[in-house]
Amino acid sequence: MQVELTEEESKMCFRKKATPDLTAKVLAAIYPKFTLPVKDEGFDEVKYTWQPEAKAKQYLTNWIQERKLTTRVSAVRCIG
Repeated sequence: MQVELTEEESKMCFRKKATPDLTAKVLAAIYPKFTLPVKDEGFDEVKYTWQPEAKAKQYLTNWIQERKLTTRVSAVRCIG
């Protein structure tokens, strides 16, 4: 039996998991620090296998901007 992806599944770059790798709270605290690797960081080689480097950078930039627009920020009260 051969399994085939639906049209919607074939358009996805990343598989959605039932259980996320990070909790929403942890992700909200660290996502602004996300970057793509560069050779200057000591890597021998950096390959972009899913998308060209420019598209990968744009995807990450868009993803971070979307999180900034939609992530809930808890207010902190200072007691003085």
